[in-house]
Amino acid sequence: KFSTRMASRRIFFACICGNIGCTPLPITSNPAACAMDTPLKLPPRTNSISRRLLRQVALLSLSLALALAAIQAALSYRDEIDSARRTLKLIETTQVPGISESLWDFNNETLAAQLEGILHYRRITFAAVYADGQPALEAGAKKEGNAVTTEIPITHAGPTGEQRLGSLVVQADTSFLLADAAGRALGNFA
Repeated sequence: KFSTRMASRRIFFACICGNIGCTPLPITSNPAACAMDTPLKLPPRTNSISRRLLRQVALLSLSLALALAAIQAALSYRDEIDSARRTLKLIETTQVPGISESLWDFNNETLAAQLEGILHYRRITFAAVYADGQPALEAGAKKEGNAVTTEIPITHAGPTGEQRLGSLVVQADTSFLLADAAGRALGNFA
């Protein structure tokens, strides 16, 4: 360790000789004065407390931001799945009575139009009417996996009471929901 007096003497000689670096660059006519002086070398500051603290704060902030983004993506995904289920419930309450009438009257044109109309709901990719366990009419493309499928019974109130005519199978595609939820969650941090 240098004393304060020695450090100030070295800085003084460095200023006179123009030597404020690691190699002597004598500017004066007295090169002996510069040769006697060695440049002032400070220890490297690679592991200072402020740098470590800054690095730790940055890592903590990044990890908290990523954790919050993951939680937001999970909540958004759950909301999207619930929305798909609500859509399927809405189809059950609004579309099944008309489908029941069309199936009772053997009106395949109206039934096909109703199934095509169901495909216009958000995320719905497949709709089919099954009678006696066999598909009577289908619209859209059926997916394997990554889909929410529901089977809704189709009944008709006749003179003898409720009669089961078949079932309506509706499928909502959920394959893109996770990517959309993650994109929205990470988009908030961009």
